[in-house]
Amino acid sequence: MMIDAVKNRADVSRSEKTIFLNGYRWAIEKIDVLEERLARLDDRLYAMRRSIISDMPKGGKGKDTVDLIGDKEELSNDINEKLKEAYEKKRQIENAIDSMDDDRLSVILSLKYIDGLTLEEIASKLHYSNSHMGVLHRLALDEFNIPREY
Repeated sequence: MMIDAVKNRADVSRSEKTIFLNGYRWAIEKIDVLEERLARLDDRLYAMRRSIISDMPKGGKGKDTVDLIGDKEELSNDINEKLKEAYEKKRQIENAIDSMDDDRLSVILSLKYIDGLTLEEIASKLHYSNSHMGVLHRLALDEFNIPREY
């Protein structure tokens, strides 16, 4: 699907474009944080299961297994929702990048904002100098249009 309605290039700053383009990467970072939290919950549940086997008395009133299972289910649902949102952001960004006229510039933006490569890695991959890659990246941002529905 081609993006017909785009904001005027002059109306959108490079930083606004960068914020839009980084949306997918930040969504993935958020998912990583939630998955780490889920792993810690799993560890606590495992520890609780092991302690149930022991007949040693326990002190204090912490969360019980049912509470932790409920937290785990809620967190799993949150992760699934964030994955759907991340996929949608990725699709929007890919469509916007694919609508660019200059394939060379669209490849640079795709490698940076979808694949997560640094400008240095992209320069090496595409056989450009680092300084020339910086120029091309700025040019790509100038040529990039954010979808109007964003």
